[in-house]
Amino acid sequence: MAIRLLSLLESRALGVLIEKAHTVPDSYPLSLNTLTLGCNQKTARDPVLNATEPEVREAADALKSLSLAFESSGSRVSRHEHNLGRALGLPSQSVALLVVAAEEASRLGAVVSGQDLLVKGEIDLVLEYNGDIAQKMVEDDDIDFVVPKEGSQLNSDTLCIPTGAPRPKNAHAFINFMLDGENGKKLTETIQYPTPNAAAKALMPESYKNNPVIFPPADVLAKCEYAKFREDMQTLYDQGLTRVKAS
Repeated sequence: MAIRLLSLLESRALGVLIEKAHTVPDSYPLSLNTLTLGCNQKTARDPVLNATEPEVREAADALKSLSLAFESSGSRVSRHEHNLGRALGLPSQSVALLVVAAEEASRLGAVVSGQDLLVKGEIDLVLEYNGDIAQKMVEDDDIDFVVPKEGSQLNSDTLCIPTGAPRPKNAHAFINFMLDGENGKKLTETIQYPTPNAAAKALMPESYKNNPVIFPPADVLAKCEYAKFREDMQTLYDQGLTRVKAS
C-alpha cells in the first residue's frame, strides 16, 4: 500500500490514536472530542496545536481513506481507532517508531536524514547510498557500509539536455564545466560518490580510488543490478520500503 507523507494534523491524530490505545485502553477507541483534545494536548506535544473538531474530523477521514484508521459507530458516538499495524503488517514497536518519525518529518517539512541519525547514535542501522555513508565515515570511524550478501540496487545520476530545451548552449556549457577534471575532483571530494569522470578520478588520492565502500569489488557488483520500474509493482515496493524503514 502506497502511503503519502501525512500532514502535521494527520500524523498527530494517528499518533494520538496509537498513544491512547496504550495509555488509556479503557477509553479506547476514541470519540472525536477525545481525539481532538489529544491532538491539542499541551504536554508531550511539539508543536502544540489548536485544531478544531471539524479539522480533526477531516484528518481522521483522511487516515481512513489511507486505511490507517477506521471508525466504529456501535455506541451513541462514533469512535476512532488506528489501523497502522494491520495496514502495513508491522509489530507494535515499529508502529510507535514510525509515527514519531512521521510527525517529525511533517513538523520539519522534510524527511529525516538517516545518516545524521546514525552519526548521532540514535539508530544502529540505516538503508542509505554508499556516498552518503562514505561522507559520514570521514566523521566517525565506527560507521561502516556493507552490501547484503544477496546483492543490492545500483543507481546512477545522469546529465542530459531535453529535446526543445530553451538554452541548449548553456546546458552544454554546464555539462562541460561539471566534466572538467579539476571541477569533478572538487565535487567528488565533497560528495564521496564513485565518479564516472576518469579525469576527476585520476586526480583523487589512492585512498579514494581503492575504497571498497565507494568502489565495491567486482564480485559484489556482480550481485547488484539496476532496478526496472514496474508500475504494477509500485505499491508492493512502497509497502516493502516502508516496512524496512520502520523495522
